Parts: sequence; C-alpha cells; structure tokens
Amino acid sequence: MTEPGWYFGFLCKKCGTSLPVERSDKAAADTGARAIAIGAWEIRCPACGLVDHYGGGGKAMTRMLIEEKEHHT
Repeated sequence: MTEPGWYFGFLCKKCGTSLPVERSDKAAADTGARAIAIGAWEIRCPACGLVDHYGGGGKAMTRMLIEEKEHHT
C-alpha cells in the first residue's frame, strides 16, 4: 500500500486511477512501479488491473496527493 503524501505519477489509461511513481516530498517509496528504461515505467493499475507502459517520452508525470484512507470496521 502506498503511504500518504505527494507523488509524481500518471493516471491509468483505462480507468483514470492515480498511479503514483516517485515521492515528491521525501525519500523514495515502494509504489509497485517497475522501471523499464530511463524515465519509463511498467505499472499495474490496482483498480482495473491494466498493465501498461508510462513515461519514456510520452505523457509527462503529474503531481498528485495520496491521502490516508479511512478504515471502517
């Protein structure tokens, strides 16, 4: 699970879910993105399951805020 904070990343090409790649406010975190070349990533969308390539001279990253999700019991 991605910890809350500011990230640079992409939006899923299929469903629009935020796909964080790099922390923009502190040290790098494990987001599940796999670097496949300089500036390019293979990412599986946690919402719809699409595995696609992002970056690598294509669409630029956007800055996004990942907020802590409430846990209901």
